[in-house]
Amino acid sequence: MATNTIDTTVDIARKQLEDYRQVINDALEQFFVDLPGLLELDVSKEATDVLNKIEEYSLRPGKRIRGALACFAYDYITGQKYGKTGLQAAIALELVQNYLLIVDDVMDRSALRRGKPTIHELYLAEQSGAEKDTHLANMLAINVGLIAQHLVNIALMQATEDPARLQEATLLLHRNITATGFGQIDDACQQVGKQFSEEDVLRKYTLKSSYYTFVSPLQIGLVLGGQNGPKVLQEVTDFGLPAGIAFQLQDDLLGVFGSSDATGKPNTDDIEEGKITLLVQYALTHASREEKQFLTRVLGKPNITEEDFARVRHIFEASGAKQYVQKKTDMYAQEAKSCVLQSRFWDEGAKDLLTGLVEYSTSRKK
Repeated sequence: MATNTIDTTVDIARKQLEDYRQVINDALEQFFVDLPGLLELDVSKEATDVLNKIEEYSLRPGKRIRGALACFAYDYITGQKYGKTGLQAAIALELVQNYLLIVDDVMDRSALRRGKPTIHELYLAEQSGAEKDTHLANMLAINVGLIAQHLVNIALMQATEDPARLQEATLLLHRNITATGFGQIDDACQQVGKQFSEEDVLRKYTLKSSYYTFVSPLQIGLVLGGQNGPKVLQEVTDFGLPAGIAFQLQDDLLGVFGSSDATGKPNTDDIEEGKITLLVQYALTHASREEKQFLTRVLGKPNITEEDFARVRHIFEASGAKQYVQKKTDMYAQEAKSCVLQSRFWDEGAKDLLTGLVEYSTSRKK
């Protein structure tokens, strides 16, 4: 009976998210159509190419979870369906994700994003001659990310909403994304060869994933709709923090054990980047001495062989790391769902969506 209930809730969430995704895709496309008129700038062909790259990257197939949450929260407060202000917030939140990913791709030296070349790889491929200037390609991509970051505010300021609400929503947005930036710093600094505790890794996940994936979209949608009560905003935080950790832990599992065709990224990425995920941290703490030495040797090694990668996966399983991360994923997912189910703010429909979203986040394959 419990399984049927969960499946039904997940289906409800999937259906609502898909409805929002389609509407948000249309709104994003229109934003880029209108963008030249909003900027009113005489720009070079290189600058025009930047906007084209941001548009193409932004419109690649994605789940639109962050935009959907912002739009849903606004609609929930105002009683609208796909309210215009909520859609502007959705556009802004999707642009937030894209500029963070563009920078993250450079930071992680990732070649693919959503099954297509990353921005820095596009610039590298466009260079002529045998000698490729990797630094130039990386710096161009970083600047594309910075421009996309400023487009976030342009998108949000298109909302015809009470200026006080816009001001508070903008402040919340930047506060929450500052937390994400701190998480990115931790992610870059947590490299093999240094000692990090489980608490260090989980704090990184909270900062890097929870705020911008769950907390920020819901808070911004609510505030734009006129609901800025501190208890409600805190309740969103109490839900969003564990939901974001569960989401990131599932990402870790998919990054190593999932299908690269589904995720759009090579399975070896996290290992080649030397990321200290909870999988890695647990294995380095609990594996045998020989296995720890092997992991330390291959983590951060480019072009890892299939044989070595297979051994890494075996170590994650034999040390109990995979099972431990799955257990932690379930634990944080349950904490997030319990927070929603105990709420007096959300109605039953909203509870179905939010709990279903958590279930979907931790059962997804991409």
